[in-house]
Amino acid sequence: MLEQLAKRDKDWRRMAYQICGDKMTADDLVQDMYLKFANYTQEINDYYVFFAIRSIFLDGIKKRKIEIVSSDVETINLNDESYCEETDFLKELILKEVDSLPYLEREMLKVTQVISQRELARQSEIPFETINKTIKKTKQQLRNKIWEDQKK
Repeated sequence: MLEQLAKRDKDWRRMAYQICGDKMTADDLVQDMYLKFANYTQEINDYYVFFAIRSIFLDGIKKRKIEIVSSDVETINLNDESYCEETDFLKELILKEVDSLPYLEREMLKVTQVISQRELARQSEIPFETINKTIKKTKQQLRNKIWEDQKK
């Protein structure tokens, strides 16, 4: 099993980096993922690896109070009460904006949280490019709307 996972090591490290935003933490997450799957004998897909890495990251935040260094070198303590209040506010704002999206865009965003865009394309027979462009456009609209709301 580990041999199969190791073949895609770069993919896992890239995935972990997208989750945590820090190269060193991403390397640690991937190593922990390898340890978690060391004794597995059954097939493991990308989705399962993603959730394993994300779970390891979230567990690390809860247990060890991980601090992440963002790209502008500002350290963010994810257990800081003011940070939690701000993220709760942002989550509410994002959910409100997602609920106001047109049906197709909203459903595509929800479904791609569970399955990949390629898998959605296979299952729905909608071209992958259409799904990808729609999701990118929708996410950019959400970012812009939330950015505008933050300025007010």
